[in-house]
Amino acid sequence: MPIYFCPQCFAKLAPSVDCCPFCKTAIADYLRKTPYVDRLIHALNHPESEARMAAVIGLGRLAAQAAVSPLLALLERWPADVVQGGEAIQSLRRIGTDAAKNGLQQVAVTHPSRVIRHLAERALNTALNAREADH
Repeated sequence: MPIYFCPQCFAKLAPSVDCCPFCKTAIADYLRKTPYVDRLIHALNHPESEARMAAVIGLGRLAAQAAVSPLLALLERWPADVVQGGEAIQSLRRIGTDAAKNGLQQVAVTHPSRVIRHLAERALNTALNAREADH
């Protein structure tokens, strides 16, 4: 049986609940009025790793520039989750802004996981090579 969560506070809810009894969020209103990218960014803090991963992937596919800082924060918050971290790095590479590149450079030097540092460096090299090929 699927588990349902409040989209605002992530409390577990019954599927029939219209308003979260914990944070008082009207669920249908939240889903209708909150922009999709904002909901994905908020989901980066979800307690379930699968929900976070779906948000990371979605933000990367949308190349959502507003997601740069939240994705970098995700890398700090869950440093041992290298699968999630690797996908966050790919999302940052797809976003491709200067802020994303600067964040990747910082991750490549300071992240506690050697794997994540390597993936960040590789993403930077891939972006650099793609830019050189365009010129």
